Formats: sequence, C-alpha cells, structure tokens
Amino acid sequence: MPASFLIRGQLPRDPGAQTARLATQFISQNRSLLSELGATVEQRYDGQNVDLVIRSTTKVGAVPLLSPTTGRPDYGLVVKPRFEWTGLGPMLADMGWRVTPATLSLPMLPRSERKIPAWVLSSIVLFRLRIL
Repeated sequence: MPASFLIRGQLPRDPGAQTARLATQFISQNRSLLSELGATVEQRYDGQNVDLVIRSTTKVGAVPLLSPTTGRPDYGLVVKPRFEWTGLGPMLADMGWRVTPATLSLPMLPRSERKIPAWVLSSIVLFRLRIL
C-alpha cells in the first residue's frame, strides 16, 4: 500500500523524503503490535513512491496501529481469513477446533465497529459473556 497516507495535511511538493521518514517511524512504532498478529511490514521504494509491504501469517484478527505524526492509534490492520466465514461459532464447530480465539490487551481500533469483521467482534462478545 502507498505510504503517502501517513502524511497529514497538504502534501509537500516532493513528498518522497517525508513519506520515507514517516514510513520508517511507522514501522518501528508498530513492530511489536504487528508481531502480536504475526504480521510484518517492510518499506519499499521504487524510485518514485514509498510503499509499505505487509505480510501476514496464519493468525487472523485486528490490531490498532500508532500514527507516526500523533503517536495515537489512528490506524488499524485487519487480517482476514483466506475463506470468508459466516460466523466464528459455526466455523469453529465445523472445523472441530478446540482452541478458542485469544483477545489481545491492546487499545480499541479507531474505526467504527461496522468496519471490523463480524468474526472479530464475535470473539470479543464470547469472552465478555463468559466473564459475565
């Protein structure tokens, strides 16, 4: 994905250097958060644009990501499963999994709950119901 989303406000005439600095800071700030989800981010420069290359593993879920300009969780990363699920409960029952999802002790994602997949929300609801 293009790293230009990290620049706040008006784009400078030559945004390459500023985008590269922000991308480097973004990666270092979020390395531990991304490792919770098993994801990695690399910075790539093709001579014109700075891109962030995100790779995930077998873990699925959502994590908030810190902004290099504000230091707050202004972004989020949702890693979806390869195949769409109708819901977490039916998927676990069909696959016979004996392991329940684990929620991470991280801040909430900065987006509306409508942008978060239902299977992420359902795992949170299951844990909260168990606590009640």
